[in-house]
Amino acid sequence: VLDGAVPPIVLVHGVLGFGKGRMAGMSYFAGAEEKDDRVLVPDLGSLTSVHDRARALFYYLKGGRVDYGEEHSRTYGHARFGRAYDRGHYPMWDEEHPAHFVGHSAGAQVIRLLQQMLHDKAFDGYENTSENWVVSVTSLSGVLNGSTTAYLGGIRYYKIVEADHMTFVMNRPKGSVQFDLIYDNIFRNCRKNVFRTAPLTLPNQNST
Repeated sequence: VLDGAVPPIVLVHGVLGFGKGRMAGMSYFAGAEEKDDRVLVPDLGSLTSVHDRARALFYYLKGGRVDYGEEHSRTYGHARFGRAYDRGHYPMWDEEHPAHFVGHSAGAQVIRLLQQMLHDKAFDGYENTSENWVVSVTSLSGVLNGSTTAYLGGIRYYKIVEADHMTFVMNRPKGSVQFDLIYDNIFRNCRKNVFRTAPLTLPNQNST
């Protein structure tokens, strides 16, 4: 049983991920939860929104029935309440007994939103929450600046890439970056296939 003497580590999976006890015992985090009892791996919705997963994560730790919020659930047309935890996995969680969080992929966004909700005191019945309930946030390939996965769903990358790339080109000398192989090649292909027959000439790069 967690006593709060040492902050636990909460591992938050990404999209299509799963927590401890799912997928026939397979571990999403390569068995990290077996190394120490203080490592927690909640099973959050694999395809639910970042908001819903952040709410579920709170109740997974504190206990109680997951409340997605009256206004949110009405806006997005789903049930307000979700899974009930008779006892939270870290019921003493508060500012004096905080936790470390590690998020993989979209899990990093879930943690960031949860910390914002804690700051905003967004959980009914918990008026004393604060951002200090979180000791640290560690991102493992976190989706902190968008994801190309979104474009697979139909968003047209070339609609925004030109302005975005120009910002990158103008600012990268400050970081001594001359050429970004992945970023520049993606942009060049978009320009070639959509805007013009020849790709844009970038700094320190010859036209092809």
